[in-house]
Amino acid sequence: MNGNYRVYITAARADLLHVAAVCRAVEAIGARVVQFVREADTYDPCVRLSVAYKGAKSLLIKALMPMARMYPIMLGIRREDAPVGRIGLVAFDLDSTLVRTEIMNELATAHECLDKMSELTEAAMSGREEFPDNFSRRVSMLRGLPLTKLEELSASLPIVEGLSSLMRKFKEQGIRSAIISGGFRLYSHNIKERYGFDYICTSEAEVENGLLTGHLSGTIVDAEVKAEFLRSLAKELSLSPAEIVAVGDGANDVPMLDFSAGSIIFNSSAHPPSTPQLRIEAILQIMGCR
Repeated sequence: MNGNYRVYITAARADLLHVAAVCRAVEAIGARVVQFVREADTYDPCVRLSVAYKGAKSLLIKALMPMARMYPIMLGIRREDAPVGRIGLVAFDLDSTLVRTEIMNELATAHECLDKMSELTEAAMSGREEFPDNFSRRVSMLRGLPLTKLEELSASLPIVEGLSSLMRKFKEQGIRSAIISGGFRLYSHNIKERYGFDYICTSEAEVENGLLTGHLSGTIVDAEVKAEFLRSLAKELSLSPAEIVAVGDGANDVPMLDFSAGSIIFNSSAHPPSTPQLRIEAILQIMGCR
């Protein structure tokens, strides 16, 4: 399916450099920017691009994903002809989306294997390596790590700013929420309980005698499992893709972003604290942009 798209660019501070970079990324895959509009009445600066593109939406998502790692911006993608109605479900990735770090890298720091772990994490997030094999190798590096270290990290994870307020607004509007993550269940479960998410789908670390075995218990939540879980939720809740928004930052998120009519690319960990940061609530203005 192809046609025209709307691409929203939101930042804490307006910068035409961001817009120019996104335009170049769009044009690099053979798409054409036909209109540039500054959205009115938005808390954070927001620009809307009208993009003519004959390719698949997933390719547009892949082309724009690096932009959120290079620049402190949030990107929204929606087909021009997609029906816009009430949002019923918003699904989030966890690492570098809801938490301002990559959890496997933090665990590797505690286990003194950060350099190799960081290389593998980047290879997975950028799509250079397939997630299942890559994640299995990363999990194996944590063999022998005490479960107590995972629990300590869970208590100190840097949560993205504005999450409590966002979840409160979701509850007020009757919007369901889900965390769909390839990472360990402990972290998604704790954030679900703390902030009131409705659903989680995650991988599970195998533990014996209080130590990680270096293996997983059950299915690896890769890109297709993420998308299938979201499709199943949509069916369970009687929602069409037009009523669903997905938020993520890595190659493992592309299929679930592609399924959702509202696709939001956001990386909360790639930029130093000195950079003006968007709050996660900025997704509301992208969801509400017309």
